[in-house]
Amino acid sequence: AEDIFKQIRESSRWFLENSSSVAINEHALQKFATSILPEDLNSAEKTPFPLKFKSKSSELDFIGLVNLLNFGSGYRELLHAACNRGAYDTMAFGCIAAHISAQAINADFLLNLKLVDIPQLFGIP
Repeated sequence: AEDIFKQIRESSRWFLENSSSVAINEHALQKFATSILPEDLNSAEKTPFPLKFKSKSSELDFIGLVNLLNFGSGYRELLHAACNRGAYDTMAFGCIAAHISAQAINADFLLNLKLVDIPQLFGIP
Protein backbone atom coordinates (compact mmCIF):
# COMPACT_ATOMS: atom_id res chain seq x y z
CA ALA A 1 0.00 0.00 0.00
CA GLU A 2 2.85 2.38 0.79
CA ASP A 3 4.17 1.77 -2.72
CA ILE A 4 0.87 3.00 -4.19
CA PHE A 5 0.97 6.23 -2.17
CA LYS A 6 4.60 6.79 -3.15
CA GLN A 7 3.67 6.38 -6.83
CA ILE A 8 0.75 8.79 -6.43
CA ARG A 9 2.97 11.41 -4.78
CA GLU A 10 5.69 11.03 -7.43
CA SER A 11 3.32 11.17 -10.40
CA SER A 12 1.43 14.11 -8.89
CA ARG A 13 4.71 15.98 -8.29
CA TRP A 14 5.82 15.29 -11.88
CA PHE A 15 2.48 16.46 -13.27
CA LEU A 16 2.53 19.65 -11.20
CA GLU A 17 6.11 20.45 -12.25
CA ASN A 18 5.39 19.78 -15.94
CA SER A 19 1.99 21.37 -16.38
CA SER A 20 1.45 25.05 -17.02
CA SER A 21 -2.30 24.82 -16.39
CA VAL A 22 -2.26 23.28 -12.89
CA ALA A 23 -1.47 25.04 -9.63
CA ILE A 24 -1.99 24.15 -6.00
CA ASN A 25 -3.46 26.73 -3.66
CA GLU A 26 -1.60 25.87 -0.44
CA HIS A 27 -3.89 28.00 1.74
CA ALA A 28 -7.06 26.35 0.38
CA LEU A 29 -5.45 22.91 0.70
CA GLN A 30 -4.56 23.51 4.36
CA LYS A 31 -8.04 24.88 5.06
CA PHE A 32 -9.63 21.81 3.47
CA ALA A 33 -7.31 19.36 5.26
CA THR A 34 -7.99 20.88 8.67
CA SER A 35 -11.75 20.80 8.05
CA ILE A 36 -11.79 16.99 7.80
CA LEU A 37 -12.71 15.35 11.08
CA PRO A 38 -11.40 11.82 11.79
CA GLU A 39 -14.86 10.66 12.85
CA ASP A 40 -16.22 11.74 9.46
CA LEU A 41 -13.70 9.51 7.71
CA ASN A 42 -14.54 6.53 9.90
CA SER A 43 -18.27 6.95 9.44
CA ALA A 44 -18.20 7.66 5.71
CA GLU A 45 -20.58 5.42 3.81
CA LYS A 46 -19.00 3.03 1.39
CA THR A 47 -20.89 2.17 -1.75
CA PRO A 48 -20.61 -1.59 -2.04
CA PHE A 49 -20.16 -2.98 -5.51
CA PRO A 50 -21.30 -6.54 -6.20
CA LEU A 51 -17.87 -7.45 -7.52
CA LYS A 52 -14.96 -9.63 -6.54
CA PHE A 53 -11.54 -8.06 -6.89
CA LYS A 54 -8.21 -9.86 -7.29
CA SER A 55 -6.55 -7.52 -4.81
CA LYS A 56 -7.10 -4.42 -2.71
CA SER A 57 -5.08 -2.54 -5.30
CA SER A 58 -7.47 -3.51 -8.11
CA GLU A 59 -10.44 -2.54 -5.93
CA LEU A 60 -8.81 0.82 -5.23
CA ASP A 61 -8.18 1.34 -8.97
CA PHE A 62 -11.84 0.57 -9.68
CA ILE A 63 -13.26 2.87 -7.00
CA GLY A 64 -10.79 5.60 -7.93
CA LEU A 65 -11.76 5.49 -11.59
CA VAL A 66 -15.50 5.61 -10.82
CA ASN A 67 -14.97 8.69 -8.68
CA LEU A 68 -12.53 10.38 -11.06
CA LEU A 69 -14.98 9.96 -13.93
CA ASN A 70 -17.80 11.31 -11.77
CA PHE A 71 -15.80 14.31 -10.53
CA GLY A 72 -17.29 17.57 -11.73
CA SER A 73 -20.17 15.83 -13.51
CA GLY A 74 -21.05 18.78 -15.72
CA TYR A 75 -22.72 16.27 -18.01
CA ARG A 76 -25.29 15.07 -15.45
CA GLU A 77 -28.33 16.52 -17.27
CA LEU A 78 -27.20 15.17 -20.65
CA LEU A 79 -26.73 11.69 -19.20
CA HIS A 80 -30.16 11.76 -17.57
CA ALA A 81 -31.69 12.72 -20.91
CA ALA A 82 -29.74 10.13 -22.93
CA CYS A 83 -29.50 7.20 -20.50
CA ASN A 84 -32.09 7.79 -17.80
CA ARG A 85 -29.20 7.66 -15.31
CA GLY A 86 -27.14 10.35 -13.65
CA ALA A 87 -23.40 10.78 -13.90
CA TYR A 88 -22.42 8.60 -10.95
CA ASP A 89 -24.67 5.71 -11.97
CA THR A 90 -23.41 5.92 -15.56
CA MET A 91 -19.75 5.94 -14.49
CA ALA A 92 -20.30 3.07 -12.04
CA PHE A 93 -22.21 1.12 -14.73
CA GLY A 94 -19.33 1.52 -17.21
CA CYS A 95 -16.65 0.55 -14.71
CA ILE A 96 -18.67 -2.48 -13.59
CA ALA A 97 -19.10 -3.51 -17.23
CA ALA A 98 -15.36 -3.20 -17.81
CA HIS A 99 -14.59 -5.21 -14.68
CA ILE A 100 -17.08 -7.95 -15.54
CA SER A 101 -15.71 -8.23 -19.06
CA ALA A 102 -12.39 -9.27 -17.46
CA GLN A 103 -10.77 -5.92 -18.02
CA ALA A 104 -8.16 -4.87 -15.49
CA ILE A 105 -9.03 -1.31 -14.51
CA ASN A 106 -5.54 0.15 -14.73
CA ALA A 107 -3.41 2.50 -16.82
CA ASP A 108 -3.09 -0.04 -19.67
CA PHE A 109 -6.87 -0.36 -19.83
CA LEU A 110 -7.27 3.42 -20.02
CA LEU A 111 -4.50 3.82 -22.61
CA ASN A 112 -6.05 1.17 -24.86
CA LEU A 113 -9.67 2.25 -24.45
CA LYS A 114 -11.11 3.30 -27.80
CA LEU A 115 -13.83 5.85 -28.40
CA VAL A 116 -16.05 3.10 -29.82
CA ASP A 117 -15.78 1.21 -26.49
CA ILE A 118 -17.36 4.00 -24.44
CA PRO A 119 -21.01 3.64 -25.56
CA GLN A 120 -20.87 -0.14 -25.15
CA LEU A 121 -19.31 -0.13 -21.68
CA PHE A 122 -21.17 2.85 -20.24
CA GLY A 123 -24.53 2.31 -21.95
CA ILE A 124 -24.45 5.71 -23.63
CA PRO A 125 -26.34 5.88 -26.93
